[in-house]
Amino acid sequence: MSVAERLLAAFEGSKSGYGETTVGRIGRKGKAEAKSLVRRGQMTAEMVQRHIDGKQGVGSIPINADNNCRFGALDIDVYDLDHKALQEKIQRLKLPLFHCRTKSGGAHLFLFLKEWHPASLIREYLTEMSIALGFSGCEIFPKQDTLLAERGDLGNFINMPYFDAEQTTRYCFNKQAEAMELEEFLDAVDTGR
Repeated sequence: MSVAERLLAAFEGSKSGYGETTVGRIGRKGKAEAKSLVRRGQMTAEMVQRHIDGKQGVGSIPINADNNCRFGALDIDVYDLDHKALQEKIQRLKLPLFHCRTKSGGAHLFLFLKEWHPASLIREYLTEMSIALGFSGCEIFPKQDTLLAERGDLGNFINMPYFDAEQTTRYCFNKQAEAMELEEFLDAVDTGR
C-alpha cells in the first residue's frame, strides 16, 4: 500500500464528499488565510498524493452516509499554543489523541478508531476530552451527529496533516513533542487505533 493510500485509509470518512484548501497569506492574528470548499465525490489516493506533494491541500469529512465515523478531531484555534505543554497534558491524561500542528500553528487532535461508531457518540467522547484538556468550546469533527443524505448534506471537512510532506509545518508530534515523519505517523496510527 502506498503512503498516499495509507493516509487516505487513516482518514476514511465520507464517500460522498471531501474538502480542498488553498492557503494564502498569514493574517494579523496568525491564522493562515485559506480558500476552502467542499467537493462532491470520493477522495482518491491520487488527490492525497497531490496533498503530500504540496500541490493541493485536501481534507476529510469524518461522518459517512450511515452517520458513523472512524476518526474524529478537536480543532484548537490558538496560534501561540504551547505544543509541548499540550502534548504533556495529553500523555498525563492518557488520552488516545494524535496531536498535529495546523497550518496556522494551532492543533488538530485526532482520534482514530478500529471500527465505525455513531458520530453522536464520538462527538460526546471528544467533548469530554476537550473539557479535560481545558479547551471546551473548540470545534469538534464530525460537526454533526447526523446528516440528511436525502437533502444532499455532506458534512464538514477537516484538513489532513502532512501537506507538502517533505517540508511540512503540519505534522504530528510524538510522545516527546518532537515532529514525526509521515510514515512514522502512519505507523503510529496503525498501532494506536
